[in-house]
Amino acid sequence: MNFSLSYLLCLNINITNTISRKEYILEQIESKIITSDMKYSGIYLIINLTNNKFYVGSAKNLWQRKLTHYRDLRNNKHKNIYLQNSYNKYGSEKFIIILLEKVESKSDLVKCEQHWIDTLDACNKHIAYNICPTAESTLGRSHSEETKSKMSKSMTGIKRTDEGKKNISICKSKSIIQCTIDGTFIKEWESANYASKILNLSQTNISGACVHKHEYAHNFLWFFKSEYKQEDFDINKFIPNIGKKINQFTLDGELIKTWDTYKDIKIDSKIRTTYLLGCCEGTYKSHKGFIWKYAQTTQTA
Repeated sequence: MNFSLSYLLCLNINITNTISRKEYILEQIESKIITSDMKYSGIYLIINLTNNKFYVGSAKNLWQRKLTHYRDLRNNKHKNIYLQNSYNKYGSEKFIIILLEKVESKSDLVKCEQHWIDTLDACNKHIAYNICPTAESTLGRSHSEETKSKMSKSMTGIKRTDEGKKNISICKSKSIIQCTIDGTFIKEWESANYASKILNLSQTNISGACVHKHEYAHNFLWFFKSEYKQEDFDINKFIPNIGKKINQFTLDGELIKTWDTYKDIKIDSKIRTTYLLGCCEGTYKSHKGFIWKYAQTTQTA
């Protein structure tokens, strides 16, 4: 096991033990595995023991959350597609769920989870499985039955246009392609309907992006597979706001720098394009400790 120094320090594991560093680390990690008596709130890690990738999460009841994760993974229905694919590849015996921090007040869960997402760089796809950079995001979480009922009632009486019905009907049967906001291929889905169920996203929004009713949906680009595979297909035509200047602010609203394009920001730092442009569009408040806004539309945060 080759856990990084910063990762081990976050777990408060003493790596200076001289007896057997590897065995000592394993022993310390295993001592933190969530058990049935841990029915309190806290922050947890799902760790892949083969490649050391991890997932940061929070729960009001750690033990119940652990059972839910394993149930969904076993049934191939986990909302996090990256974690699910990894589980399918390596098997259940290669994953453990451990306590990262006990949180006394449930009202502090979001704040604590955000701290660990940022500290461990949990949205870095090279080392972790988290998708959303903000702890409050609902991506990857299921709505309660009560919430689903309310949502259903709120839609009662709403009529879709003929065009909207046609778009949704087409997207239920045609294969689609999901890409990052800067055009990097992520995954092929059998339909927009299936992608929306697995990712817990709006099928209407995904369908609209596929037919180019809007540029993107949920900070991803979406295309029909038939269009994406055409020889003359140029994804650069669909990357939004590629030439806009971007202002970088402190969290207090002080302007730090104006960047010519988002590509310059990526070269100069570890900023993720999806969340950077999401901030500019107003989907997220901040990313990596900064506020980002298009320079053409604002000069102050």
